[in-house]
Amino acid sequence: HFIDILHTDGQNWADRRVVQKPIYKVKPITITKDRSACSKVVLKNRGIRKENHGITSVISLPVLDSKKNPKSIAVPLKGPRLYSLTEESSLNILTKYYTTVSQCVSELARKKEN
Repeated sequence: HFIDILHTDGQNWADRRVVQKPIYKVKPITITKDRSACSKVVLKNRGIRKENHGITSVISLPVLDSKKNPKSIAVPLKGPRLYSLTEESSLNILTKYYTTVSQCVSELARKKEN
């Protein structure tokens, strides 16, 4: 479903990166129902297109400033959009993006059903 919702086939994505340090603990992400989540996301298309294969052309993906040595990330959320990958204040920006977009996808799916 996410491929239809995000309207992507994964082309032009950066190559997979090997994590040098193993990750031992991962906290689960809690996603609550937020009926106004889409108001926090910069949507590509304000309308919801109903097609046989799902919602398309709505949510943008974050973009790194460099594929080889990224230092910044642009996140399509309303408010500040450019974050440094080296600052502690930007530590959870992808988690914030993921949870907000997940809530928005649920919101769009509910609207599509109606």
